[in-house]
Amino acid sequence: MTDDEIYEANRGCWVLGARADREQFALISHGGTVRLAIAITGIVAAGARRALEGKVLGPGDEVYDAFVGQPSPVHARNPVNYFEAPVGHRLCKCGCGQRVALGNFVAGHDQKAIHERIAKVGSVADFLDWFDATFEPHGGTDT
Repeated sequence: MTDDEIYEANRGCWVLGARADREQFALISHGGTVRLAIAITGIVAAGARRALEGKVLGPGDEVYDAFVGQPSPVHARNPVNYFEAPVGHRLCKCGCGQRVALGNFVAGHDQKAIHERIAKVGSVADFLDWFDATFEPHGGTDT
């Protein structure tokens, strides 16, 4: 099978819990060997289950280079498993420069980021006034 055929045959339909929404990458294995690495760009409904959307990775990507062609890092009967990978981490969204394996923030840094932004506006009351005056729900307002 080509990489695209492997991707289409394996991207879904799976029972994916909330943790899947925080994952950045998926590995497809067969016969105990990783055959494909995917950068997850979204997870979509597929009936009562869900399917991955993403970009097939190739040579030169650190996740591809670390796993494709290598023994699977997970050995379990369940077709969907999670593990802490030593590669493929993203930067913490607070801007501190630390790398995060799962989610968007180093523990506690989400609160740090919120409070830093509130301080730029003034007090919490000032922030609430500003937010309530400027926030528009997605799609704009009905007029």
